[in-house]
Amino acid sequence: MRRKLKRNIVVVLGVLLLLQFKGTVKADVGTSNSDNEFVKAYSIGRSKGILTDDNMTESDFVNLCKNTVYPRYLKYSYEYPGMSFEDYLAEDNYEVPVQTTEDKPIVINHKSSTASTNKISLLGVSANRDYKMKAGDILVCYGTSSSSNSIPNHVGHAAIASSSSHILEMPNIWSHATHVGKASWFAKHTKGKDYVAVYRVKKHPHYAEDAAGYAYHDMYINNNPKYLLSPNLYDRTTSYCSKYVYCAWYYGATKDSVKHYNTGHYVLPHSFIGNWKGSFVASYVYKVTEY
Repeated sequence: MRRKLKRNIVVVLGVLLLLQFKGTVKADVGTSNSDNEFVKAYSIGRSKGILTDDNMTESDFVNLCKNTVYPRYLKYSYEYPGMSFEDYLAEDNYEVPVQTTEDKPIVINHKSSTASTNKISLLGVSANRDYKMKAGDILVCYGTSSSSNSIPNHVGHAAIASSSSHILEMPNIWSHATHVGKASWFAKHTKGKDYVAVYRVKKHPHYAEDAAGYAYHDMYINNNPKYLLSPNLYDRTTSYCSKYVYCAWYYGATKDSVKHYNTGHYVLPHSFIGNWKGSFVASYVYKVTEY
């Protein structure tokens, strides 16, 4: 009887603590001090050349932090104390796509009759209405709704094209890998201001097909991993969205395509594209804004 009473007390205290933490999250997000911290973080991102007028306005950044990023940071810091909010943002590339000076992503609006290229649209560069997906393309989601498929305590989602018409992903903690159609997947991830950054390993199309084939046959049809956020990057029995893409290339294409880690490591959706190396560096080729 005493054991049961003690157990009930522990459960009640746990619930009260969780409710108090949720209330703290909401209160902290609503303060002007938080807004000032977001503006400061935006300035730091601009000083690093990561944030620009083209990829994120200050107002959009503040709103994104307030509604999505900061609440997730508070949950993360509650479980793993010690990381500052600025470091958390930096680790996530300030919630914008990784882009080199050579990258000129073509903006695709499937519902519009026109498409333009960032910064060079005045030169008459254009694209077809549709994004012609290729096997092995790496897809990274940005915006507020992208958090609905993000890994715990972080923002963003990643997937890999299995063909020109279908996509493989680890959608959430309740699912194994799933295979979905291109149209429905992009429609889900391009609502409002949400968009999808498409990366392609241009110099090795054969390896891209190998990665896609391995993901489909060995990480979906056979040995479909269960969802688990774990630092064991090379365990094939478990996975999460961005690890799934990384492992498709590591095991399915060639281990030389991506960086290798001798200790536990996480690959986060908004920064993991930096793992592709050498001639396998992935180019940011499309920004799909509506589908």
